[in-house]
Amino acid sequence: LHARIKAVNRRQQRDGKEIINVNEIAINTKTMEVTVDGNPVNLTPKEYELLLYFSSNKNHVLSKQTIAEHLWGDYVDHLENLD
Repeated sequence: LHARIKAVNRRQQRDGKEIINVNEIAINTKTMEVTVDGNPVNLTPKEYELLLYFSSNKNHVLSKQTIAEHLWGDYVDHLENLD
């Protein structure tokens, strides 16, 4: 999981963005810190990865299958459990 988060971070940094801002949310891809209106938010690694994925794909419709595959890769067995 940590390697996947780093890979997402590298992709973000290739765009030259160390801090991603989405409305009142700021995501620092270098330090992996998230703030909302300047207040720090503690996220689990999965929550952080999901937030990065959503912020990287804003204005795109993402299926449950696509999100699950991004988060769990080959471990996606029963998508009905995600309803």
